[in-house]
Amino acid sequence: MSSETLRALAGILVSMTYMPGPSNAMLGASGANYSWRLSMPHGTGAAIGFPPVHFDVALGLARPG
Repeated sequence: MSSETLRALAGILVSMTYMPGPSNAMLGASGANYSWRLSMPHGTGAAIGFPPVHFDVALGLARPG
């Protein structure tokens, strides 16, 4: 396996471990199309925004209907 393939796999594994579900697919596509540097603001926003969303859900602020 080439070093380029290993780096890509490591990036996928890190994003799958530390990011919420749908963001993984969007960040993977964004990174493949635009580069990881241009995708960093999206990844940072997902990582920062994930905990407040769960906190709101835990408080019951996101009830259905």
